This record gives sequence, C-alpha cells and structure tokens, in this order.
Amino acid sequence: MTKILVADDEVTIREYIRYVVKEQNLPVDIYEAGSGKEAIEKARELWPHIILMDIRMPEMSGLEAARIIKQFCKWTRIIILTAYDEFAYIREALRLGVDDYLLKPISPRDLVNVVERTVKGDSVAVDDNRAVFIEDMHLESRLVESVKFNRREDAFEVLDHLLAEDRIDCHETGEMKRYIIELTGVIVRSIASLGIDAGTAVQLKEDSQKRILAACSAGEVKEHMKRFLSDIIEVIGRHCLSPNEKVAIKAGDYIRQHYARKIYLKDAADHVGLSPCYFSRVFKQCTGRSFSRYVNEVRIKQAKEYIRNFDISLGEISRRVGYEDFSYFSSVFCKLEGCLPSQFRRRVKEEKDK
Repeated sequence: MTKILVADDEVTIREYIRYVVKEQNLPVDIYEAGSGKEAIEKARELWPHIILMDIRMPEMSGLEAARIIKQFCKWTRIIILTAYDEFAYIREALRLGVDDYLLKPISPRDLVNVVERTVKGDSVAVDDNRAVFIEDMHLESRLVESVKFNRREDAFEVLDHLLAEDRIDCHETGEMKRYIIELTGVIVRSIASLGIDAGTAVQLKEDSQKRILAACSAGEVKEHMKRFLSDIIEVIGRHCLSPNEKVAIKAGDYIRQHYARKIYLKDAADHVGLSPCYFSRVFKQCTGRSFSRYVNEVRIKQAKEYIRNFDISLGEISRRVGYEDFSYFSSVFCKLEGCLPSQFRRRVKEEKDK
C-alpha cells in the first residue's frame, strides 16, 4: 500500500487532501504532520512513498524539511504545496531535489493526477523538458499578475518570452501542450480570490485546453493560449475593474484596431463617450502613458513585426503602421527603440544568419 504523508500546518488542508483521496478510492494510506519538524520525524518513522509538503510552516519551512528528508529518504517523492505568488520558492525546491509541486488552492484533479503518477511508478511532471520551462518561473508570476490587473498586452509579451522560438524548438509540441495546459490551471486558480464567477473561468479553461490538445503545431498552441488570456482578462474586466479602467481598456482596443490610419484623441474619446480633456486625464492615469505615446508604442511594436519580413520595404512599413512621413516614423522608432528601423532590420538579419 502506498503511504502518503501530508505535512501542512492548516488542519483544513490536511482534511481536504484526505477527503479527496478517499473519494477517489485510491490505494493509499494517509498520514499527517502539522510542522516541518514533525514531517521529518514521521518520515523517519514511516518512510512514506509520497510527501505532500506545504512551503510555509511554523518552526521549520517545508523547503528546509524537504532538504533534510531527502538526505535519508532519497527515493521518497516530495510534492511541494505552494501559492501562485511563491514561484521563487519552487525554483529553490527543485534545487533541493523536490519532485513536483501543486498550486493552492489545490484542484482535486491535480491532486489525484500527481498521486496516481507516483502509485503507477510514472515519472513526475518535473522532467528535463519541464525543468527548462521552470527556469523562467518569474515570467509565470509576471503573467499571472498581468492577467489579474487586466494588462492584456503585457500578458501577451510575457507569453512571447515564455514560448520564444529558441526555447520551443528544443521541445516536443506535446511537452509544450502539457506546460501550457498547466499554465491555464495556474491562472484560473490564481484569480479565484477576485470573486469572479468560478464556473465561467473554469469553462474558459476547459474549452481552451481542448483546443490546445487538438493543435497541430507550436504556433497554434500559442494562438489558443492568447485567446484564453484575452477571454479570461475580459471576464475579470467585467467584474473587477473601475469605470475609468474599463474606459482605458476600451480605448486601448480601439487604438490597436485602428493604428494603421490617423487616430486623433477626439476619435478615441468619442468612442468611449467622454470629452477629449477628461478622457486624456483618465487614459494617462490608468495606463501611465499619454494618448500619443500609447499610439506610437502600438504602431512601433507592429512595425517591428513587419520589419522581420524582408519582403516589405521600410517605406511600406511606415505607411502600414500609420505614418505617412517616413522620416517622422524613423524618428519615433529611434526614440522608442534606441535605433533606426534600418539598424533594427540589420540586427534581425544578422541574428537570422547566425
């Protein structure tokens, strides 16, 4: 019979884990410890197959307890229980030999999966490929924060870093799918405290996971994840944002849809139903940027994508992103990126030719 030791100072967590395991009729015996020191003592006594260990406990942290236990129970699988905002601790835990982690609040499905993997003798989630993704755990934390605070463009930018081509090429698409599916679960659990409709968030996650599993390429997986981020951010926006924040988001969407033509502050103000003067103050207060700066940033970001296509001339790119005057386009590009468009294209080509 597989022995599981649950080490958590919260009685309710221990009872919850015991309840889930019992409901699933898993062939395991459950033991409990209320502190890191007690976990060490129970581990010496029981030699458990699995230890579910909370990171934060009185007297001794879960990380310190895990380090000690691994010295005499090298084959014991230690699963760290942690919150979404403790990613730095997860990295340290992996260095100490911890095998996997579960994010609080723990979903029954995740708990059952990690137990079943160990009972069957399968490898846990943190294999060599997964470890590479975990190297950027701080990016996952940034992604969660961007979603919670309704910063869609920031979320997309972080996702681009997480799934950069030089990292994706090293992994099977299947491994990437598993990682992204885990990430959707992390995000949904992390926004539970915001008080939004849990059913809606879970449904978005499950629909997204189905699309991700059916995807045929890394590019498709990435697009499905972006769609999920957009949908979940929209849900948060409807429930949690102030009226001014909603105005700023609506205006930002308007800018991204119309950056290729001339956009005036009055156009965006009319779109959100405010006077230009009041809209200007609200927009800067919520985004931290003036309206004109924001428009330029959106345009230059799109220009950088076009520049990577060597079949499009720089003059054409300038027009495509809303600048009729190429010299002005170059000036704005240089101000925001620190180099001219031609220099940026040269750099892109050099990197491609390496």
